[in-house]
Amino acid sequence: MKKLLITILITFLLLPTIALADDIKVGTYILNVGEYNTEVASYVIDFYLWFKWDGDVSPEQFEFMNGRARHIDLMIDEPGYKFYRIEAELYENTNLRDYPLDKQVLSIRIEDKIKTIEELNYVPDHEELGISPELSIMTWRIIEDNAYVKNVEYPNWDETYSRYIHEVKIERPWTSIIRILIPVIFIAITGWLCFFFPLHKMGEKLALIGTALLSAVVIHLFMVESIPAVGYMTLADKIAMSLYTLLVFTIIGIVLTEVHIEKKTHKQSQKTNKKCAILSIIAAIVMFIILTLI
Repeated sequence: MKKLLITILITFLLLPTIALADDIKVGTYILNVGEYNTEVASYVIDFYLWFKWDGDVSPEQFEFMNGRARHIDLMIDEPGYKFYRIEAELYENTNLRDYPLDKQVLSIRIEDKIKTIEELNYVPDHEELGISPELSIMTWRIIEDNAYVKNVEYPNWDETYSRYIHEVKIERPWTSIIRILIPVIFIAITGWLCFFFPLHKMGEKLALIGTALLSAVVIHLFMVESIPAVGYMTLADKIAMSLYTLLVFTIIGIVLTEVHIEKKTHKQSQKTNKKCAILSIIAAIVMFIILTLI
């Protein structure tokens, strides 16, 4: 019992010497976003940044963890309050698996250069942070913005830092999606119409399907030219592969039908033409499903 009392007494004596991390209120107000390029996953962002604090720890030595500042203008410099206007070039990892139906996230990520969570802890200033109502990003639609703080560990140095993150979630508008999908649908219908040509018009059918196949390659290149080369298939790639499958099965159907015509088995040629018309659609759908599952 005596040892327990001594331990409690020592603990209370040491409490005043234990330093607690200062809470630093931090907020950002995004004004403009420009030069957003999914090919290099970079963007230029113009925003206000401020810090509010009551303790002795100053948060002025901050840095961006996903890029570098082009220009920093200190607009208000008071004890316990710093207010900046900043233009920065930042980067973000992009996920293009759902392109052209993809959604992306643009963010501002800030940490202190020196002070760990033992000295400094960021707290989002939700009362004032946000985005300008006039903010617009060309060819994208803004969904929402959100700010939060997380602790980031650096195991090599056995240190943990407080990181402030302000995210803006964006998506492509339906107009840009329709602009891509309409040519694909038109090419698919044009190629598939070969099954409705007179059976003996093989030359005309091959000319039409050849044009459709070439157009499919061109539209595929158009769809992916604005994004970087990635190690996986995007939704655009899957759509293009399904279109190729439809056109290839159409060519196979034309050839098989012509074989029966040469053998003068007219009824069999009609059956083959109908079967291949149905199989080409089924094959395209199956191809899309397989590519989606793998």
